Amino acid sequence: MVPDVAVTPYTVGTLPGVYQTTSTKIQLSGTILNANLNTEAILYLRKVPSGSSITTTTLSLNQISKVIDPLDSKRSTTSFNLSSILTMDAYGDYVLELVATNNSGRTTSKMITITKQPVSYLLLQPTNFVKNLDKVDQANVNTNSETVVIQADGADSVLFGKSEATQISPGVFRFEVDNLKAGKNAITFTVNRGKAKTTGNFILFNVNTPIEGAQYKTTLASKMSIFNGDFLLNFPKDTKLMRNDRTQTEQFITVDRKIVFGIANQDDGRVEKASETPAGTRFLIEPTGRFRPASKRFWVDAGTVDISAASNADTLKAALQGSGNLPSPTLLGPGETAFYTRNIKSLMVPTKRGTLTLKYDDEIRNDSWKYLTVYQFGTFLDPSGTGNQFVGWKNIGGVVDPKAHTIEVPVDTFGYFQVMYMNNSFNDVTLHDWARDYLDILYSKGIMNNKSSSQFLPNDAITRGEFVTLLVKIFDVPLLNEDTSFHTNDPTNPNFQGTFADVRRGLGLSNSSSLYDFMHIEAGARAGIVRGNSAGLFAPGNTISREDAAVMIERAANMKVNSDAAKSLVTLKKEFTDATTIGTYAQPSVEAVFKAGFIDGIENALVEGQKKPTYSFDPKGNLTRAQASAIIIRVLKQQKKIPK
Repeated sequence: MVPDVAVTPYTVGTLPGVYQTTSTKIQLSGTILNANLNTEAILYLRKVPSGSSITTTTLSLNQISKVIDPLDSKRSTTSFNLSSILTMDAYGDYVLELVATNNSGRTTSKMITITKQPVSYLLLQPTNFVKNLDKVDQANVNTNSETVVIQADGADSVLFGKSEATQISPGVFRFEVDNLKAGKNAITFTVNRGKAKTTGNFILFNVNTPIEGAQYKTTLASKMSIFNGDFLLNFPKDTKLMRNDRTQTEQFITVDRKIVFGIANQDDGRVEKASETPAGTRFLIEPTGRFRPASKRFWVDAGTVDISAASNADTLKAALQGSGNLPSPTLLGPGETAFYTRNIKSLMVPTKRGTLTLKYDDEIRNDSWKYLTVYQFGTFLDPSGTGNQFVGWKNIGGVVDPKAHTIEVPVDTFGYFQVMYMNNSFNDVTLHDWARDYLDILYSKGIMNNKSSSQFLPNDAITRGEFVTLLVKIFDVPLLNEDTSFHTNDPTNPNFQGTFADVRRGLGLSNSSSLYDFMHIEAGARAGIVRGNSAGLFAPGNTISREDAAVMIERAANMKVNSDAAKSLVTLKKEFTDATTIGTYAQPSVEAVFKAGFIDGIENALVEGQKKPTYSFDPKGNLTRAQASAIIIRVLKQQKKIPK
């Protein structure tokens, strides 16, 4: 029977059975032969130092394992430790005796003494303190903000400059050391015991290396370059943090709360393995089986705040001046939540949309830009508009700069971010005779989805619902505008139901195949990209005509159009043999998108003797998904969102 070194680090005394420690905890490990714990083998606490508050005399033992001799069932070997760790709250000797009694009444015993020795202070965390070449305690860290825990028995307080450390248990103090520069940081503190003061010092050496485990903590700024420029996050001037629920009396708007950045493990998402659990691993599995990582996995978090935090001054201060946390802490601190258990309204989010730029793998060739995108893992609103939430990965696209090996994307919330590479396309895309690259680009960037798990079906006609969804995505139209949105949950309220009678909030859209949903269509309506017919219907499942596609593109792109449809018709007659069949409402739009090169005419069959080709527009004709992909690619090029 000896102290458990993991809990009670010790040195062996000069006498047998004597162990010396500066720890405040006692845990034992040992084995006993041929006796049952707590009945035949009992552990007694025989002596404690003067001043100790411990009154227990008998300690309960916990069985770790028991091995019975296969040749004699009465013989066994039992491994044990203490059922409850014992706290040493005074200096001096703690004497423990294990007494074992057999069936015949014979007893044997083992006695040990654990001596708690006084120290001015002991550095507990970080756990990697060592004496450097100058004989000063030094810990190497990979962060600009480190939590320091100091044991100072009997201390009234521990001060770092004028800031007081928090006492988390008797004689144990915690302090967050911020703004660590790269390299050596000399830290000085004072331990106060009555009028006596003890000064201590140590060094935190920030290795500042952007690899897994690196961390950074800072308040929100307009421009933030993290991890040697691998992660850039920019916001408009005067952006702040706030709780993601503007309807409450207390909105927790703050400039003092800090954001936590980290480089996470590719498998389990942990940033700091020593203090995190891998319990969230299953949530981080890539959902399609068609993408692989192309960058480091970054964690960004401003934390969560429960609405009850406004109830008293202490919790309100913590909400306004606290920080985000690591993804999955083993022991959750006040206000901390694991990344996969969060309530969307409790998230702390920026008040304005930001722009994220990520560095991706230098080995990826320039021409492979078309397969790159950004994945975000977070808590998102259900796209059906119910107000429910889902937790998972979301393909949020991005604009690639092949020369700089970066990808840029707008962001509204935080979470995990990672550049991904689409390495497994669909057979009917790979075999397509002319639209393969278009379809791969749009699928890779989360703009156009597959219609079934194994097929993309590029030659199917595209629907009105899917086409407006593509436009909402490529023009970065926010799915929710908090400044103009109603927040009623009453399904009988017209403001809750949505713009179109056949696209209702919270109701599934039949045959949508996850290609369109309420929130994307409603965003298109809110932005003025689409309008309903005379009956207030949108008909999302109907195939879109070429002239309606032109109207949607013109509106989405804010194109300059002729205000006189008759003048547009004159121009269109010079281009298309069927110009007069184009609806009057669509003529200016068709003229604009044709001039911009977004939609081409269709060559007519040559008649006998004709040498110069003529073209029709076929305004009432449908578009296939492949044809739509070609149009969207042209728009993206014009918007400079993909290389030309």
